[in-house]
Amino acid sequence: MLTYESKWKPDSFYYQNIPTRIPAQLTREELQVVRKAAKVSFRAMGLRDLAGWMFASRMAFLRD
Repeated sequence: MLTYESKWKPDSFYYQNIPTRIPAQLTREELQVVRKAAKVSFRAMGLRDLAGWMFASRMAFLRD
């Protein structure tokens, strides 16, 4: 878990010293787990249509 400062305050120690990796460096197995979790979550929330694209486009940012 990251703090507010580590995500949004460029002058903070944590913001400057925690590396960002986009896209996330996932193994094939980890990617399968994330995709399955995303599909299950998407369905559980009752999302559909454009929400699917919006949900998927943010997956790269979920692994901190």
